[in-house]
This record gives sequence, structure tokens and C-alpha cells, in this order.
Amino acid sequence: MTIATDNARKTRQRREERADATIDVPFNERVEVACPECGEAFENIILTSTPRQYTPTFRNCPTWDCDAFLKFSWDGSTAEEPEGDDQQASLAAFAGGER
Repeated sequence: MTIATDNARKTRQRREERADATIDVPFNERVEVACPECGEAFENIILTSTPRQYTPTFRNCPTWDCDAFLKFSWDGSTAEEPEGDDQQASLAAFAGGER
């Protein structure tokens, strides 16, 4: 019996084998990258709420004449942490206090 996680793993393995090149890009930042196959530059961004949730993305080079299949991987850098206290408030704060 095959489950969804098995299929996801197989799909990622197939894409890893098929990828012509890997491009490392920063996290949550629009950057211009060049295709390693054709050399044409284009903009790319990886958006996700946390690096722990990130998995590489795969897609074709956007250049018309290039058919390279590219893997976009997080380069390990992070955007600056937001200022202030981002701790979740206790539910008691919304229910009028402890009961």
C-alpha cells in the first residue's frame, strides 16, 4: 500500500534526478539569478513563513529558448527577525481572565 508521503518522496527523488542545475537563493528576498544552462537572468523569490517548512522548488527556466529544469534551494540565510514580542498571548487574556 502506497501512502501520500511515499508518493511525495518519490516525486522529489525523480525531480532531483531530472534537475539540470541547482540555484541557491536567499530566504524571503526577491533576487536576480542567472540560469546556469543559458546564462539569462530572471527574478526569483522563496516565500515561506519559516525555513523549517521550506522544501526545494523545481521549475523550468523562464527563458523561451532554454528547456533547463532547475532546482531552487534555500541558501541558509534568513531575513531579519521582526522587532518586539511575538509570543502568543494566553487564551485567558481573551476570556476575561482565569476562571
